Amino acid sequence: IWGSMMGTAAALLSEIWGFMMSRAASLLSEFLGTFMLVFTVGCAKLSKSPAAWAPTSVACALVALVYCFGTVSGGHLNPSVTLAAGLARKFSWTMVAAYIAVQTIAGLAAGACARRLFDGDTTMGPQAPFSWWEAMVVEALYTCMLAFVVLSVTSRRNNPEGNPNQFYGLAIGFVVIAAGHAAGPVS
Repeated sequence: IWGSMMGTAAALLSEIWGFMMSRAASLLSEFLGTFMLVFTVGCAKLSKSPAAWAPTSVACALVALVYCFGTVSGGHLNPSVTLAAGLARKFSWTMVAAYIAVQTIAGLAAGACARRLFDGDTTMGPQAPFSWWEAMVVEALYTCMLAFVVLSVTSRRNNPEGNPNQFYGLAIGFVVIAAGHAAGPVS
């Protein structure tokens, strides 16, 4: 039994490794893009830059990263966008799991790098006088808006053959600017 289990485990690990290597460019793109996006958020927060500019700097980074990595990995750079792509059946669940794992690792690494760079801490939570409930509602609504816009501007219907949408990155960036300015004072 032990030998059979080891053989099954080895076969499974071999299959996972093969899967990861066949999609290395996509996964590396998601890692780098997510890392840079979260690092930008961390720098905007920890550098004490004017709060009014934080959403714009994050959105500018996102626009550039989406154009850079969009053709390689789809430029999700966010687990909620990846989950939405899976729910819309535009992405396999195996890739959803792989992307979310890579994005989570990249986000944690970027947060740690920003914290180390600025030698600082920040608190996360609702801004006074708002509660956690209000912050969660506002974050959920803008996350859904982001996922909806990404799915809409990247759909085949909106990108006919020979006439692709070249402004998708800007639409995605504008969602981040809107969310940052509207929801930032809440959450």
